[in-house]
Amino acid sequence: MRHTGTDMEPFSSLLKGGDRRSIGRADEAVDSVRRAPERFDELWACLAHEDPVVRMRAADAVEKITRFDATVLASRKQALLANTFDDGTPEVRWHLIAMLRRLPLDAAEAANIFKRLDRLLREDESRIVKTAALQTAFELRQQFPGREKTFSAMLAFALRSPWPSVRARARKLSAQVEPNPNTRDPKHTP
Repeated sequence: MRHTGTDMEPFSSLLKGGDRRSIGRADEAVDSVRRAPERFDELWACLAHEDPVVRMRAADAVEKITRFDATVLASRKQALLANTFDDGTPEVRWHLIAMLRRLPLDAAEAANIFKRLDRLLREDESRIVKTAALQTAFELRQQFPGREKTFSAMLAFALRSPWPSVRARARKLSAQVEPNPNTRDPKHTP
């Protein structure tokens, strides 16, 4: 396997520079960890970096890594459940939300996550965070059928929300769930 200079460059340096509207070199960090998994801890530590750009890009990279290897989250579960790395920025928050669906959870942990997701859907200022919360609740409801009522209430709220992007996601998800009269989009009711 060919190694590049990225494999040795500290992630805190690799992820610096620019602003939060760009992922910068986050994909290089993903590739580096895929080639050298022992570097994951270094990348994870960047979630607590003093530079908000580094934190955002680290969250992006970590979330992408968990798409193909969610096992890296097992030993970090408590930090995610405790919301340790939520720095108040939507750019970090939506990546943390996406990682929640990849955690091995028990019923009590799932109940707490659903409460958090519902609060984020209803109260967070970021529409991207709202849609991420709804998407994660949708995916978790499949693992935790006991949370269906909570998800249905979230979906009903989202279908009636004033935010077009949230309504669009809710319609998409609504089409994938069993019909429930409480979650029908009022604009698409026969």
